[in-house]
Amino acid sequence: MQGYSAYIVKSSLQPIETTYKEFFKDVKAGGKLNRKPPRFHGKWTTPPSFPINYISAKVSGDSLFVQKIGWMKMAGNNPYPDGEFKSGRVKYECGDWYAYLTYEVQAEASLPHCIRGVGIDRNIADGRLAVLSDGTKHGGPDLERKIARRKRYQRKMARQVKGSNRRKVTKLRLQKAFQAERFARLNWAHHVSKEIASEYDVAYMEKLNIRGMTKSAKGTVEKPGRNVKGKSGLNRQILASAWGTLELCLDYKMEVCKVNPAYTSQTCRSCGHVDKKNRKGTDFKCTECGHADDADVNAASSWPSGMGLLDVEVATPAGHPATVDLGSVRNGEGWQEILCQLSYIIPHL
Repeated sequence: MQGYSAYIVKSSLQPIETTYKEFFKDVKAGGKLNRKPPRFHGKWTTPPSFPINYISAKVSGDSLFVQKIGWMKMAGNNPYPDGEFKSGRVKYECGDWYAYLTYEVQAEASLPHCIRGVGIDRNIADGRLAVLSDGTKHGGPDLERKIARRKRYQRKMARQVKGSNRRKVTKLRLQKAFQAERFARLNWAHHVSKEIASEYDVAYMEKLNIRGMTKSAKGTVEKPGRNVKGKSGLNRQILASAWGTLELCLDYKMEVCKVNPAYTSQTCRSCGHVDKKNRKGTDFKCTECGHADDADVNAASSWPSGMGLLDVEVATPAGHPATVDLGSVRNGEGWQEILCQLSYIIPHL
């Protein structure tokens, strides 16, 4: 234990303490909070990582200093050189060490005259993973070559002898192939969320239970599932569409409001009529008023327009600073604190 910083040891035990406190609080409440006991991760199945903060670590330019380790050169650039380093985590992934650093950055925040809202409908079809109520369609990243490389390594690894050195090399390359796909989807989500947040202030999205939607349909021996192969393919498509990643990227850039997804694809945004015959594939035509539109655009527009929340005018007394609660934005003070996640590659540790 003497080879580690005291802060690293203490911080590593804090999540365990918090989990136990929540679990025993649930026990006293009679199980109403639905808290589960802590699960310890295996040594050989969990990537090694440790937390750092401004006490146990320092950041100077492209270098990172950690107590009892020393200075390390980081690859990449820091887009927030004037930001103040607060905390982070050093993690080993795919043969490299990564530093996920959190900065505090001061930025100007001004209150717009009109709070603009937009509805977002998420799909799995190519070219329309995220469809906005204004008609904009965002397609997913081009992963064809990355997926082909990953599948090639999977086939190669399946033919190799377990425990051989060649298989270990192929396994590392396979991990890097998976990582390249994950980073490409994360990069896409950041670009799309930045474009949406630059034009709108509030996003309305369906409240989807992604974990439940991607649950296996295999069933049990007593009650076997049906159409298991088709459901597995759908699960892969949903997970590859990065629904949850896009939602997380939007959540800290703007205000995100969740709405009930029931009947959104069957509701006409013009008259509010609900009928399953309104939608046929990607086309929408209301059987009541005759309104015709793209099915995904209509679904993205149905709930914000129905609640009158697409645009909200903001009026403030003259000479008084306006304060509107949109997440963590504090316009009355004229600034906001932004926690920026940055990822660097540490070549040697």
